[in-house]
Amino acid sequence: MIQVDPQRFSAKNTTLYTLITLAYGIRYSCFIVSDGDLLSGGPKWVLSDRFDVEATVPAGSPAYTDVQLRDAAAPALQAMLRKLLAERFKLVIHRSMKDMRVYVLTAAAGGVKPSPPHQDEAARMALRIEPDENKEFIVHVVGNKKSIGDFTHLIEPVTHTPVLDRTGLSGEYSFDLKFAVIEPFNGPLASLVGATSPTIFTVLQRELGLRLERTTAPVDAWVIDYAEKPSRN
Repeated sequence: MIQVDPQRFSAKNTTLYTLITLAYGIRYSCFIVSDGDLLSGGPKWVLSDRFDVEATVPAGSPAYTDVQLRDAAAPALQAMLRKLLAERFKLVIHRSMKDMRVYVLTAAAGGVKPSPPHQDEAARMALRIEPDENKEFIVHVVGNKKSIGDFTHLIEPVTHTPVLDRTGLSGEYSFDLKFAVIEPFNGPLASLVGATSPTIFTVLQRELGLRLERTTAPVDAWVIDYAEKPSRN
């Protein structure tokens, strides 16, 4: 459990692996980071051993929420956390690039048309699986006051790969979209009957004027060079 307030950072029963993703702003979904080997190296306990971390945030530091930290939007706190990991875990890590299969989001030929944000409503973003009128399950994504970059990360559990924003769009938008899953449900959702249409490709082009295409591209990857377990306080 991660908790952030203006005075303290707290992580309970958390792996070093998770702490690294927060400190270095690795926003990809956890299964993408793991399956794509986007954070690799280091001893095996990095993934398994759990720690409690309590740190005091220096007075006068910018205030962030735990959501901002998970969204890699807490630069001062992330820098503090990187320093803490280097001091307490002796962490040494470096960034590299890795070619992998991804989806790229670009502007379609007809022009982009995302909706402006609802200024009288709070910022939000969510992805849900819910039944449609035929009692087949679809993906429902909603957001307000969120960037296209935020949207690409939101739909990664659907694409099962990183989604790279190549739209050139800045600013914040609102969206409310429903579409079929790309692949059949598996794991705990395997018993659900997924809808076959409309596809995410059709909906993004029709509703937002954006094209989602599969390709191979370089993405950021991180390699743990060294880490050791901290001594007890």
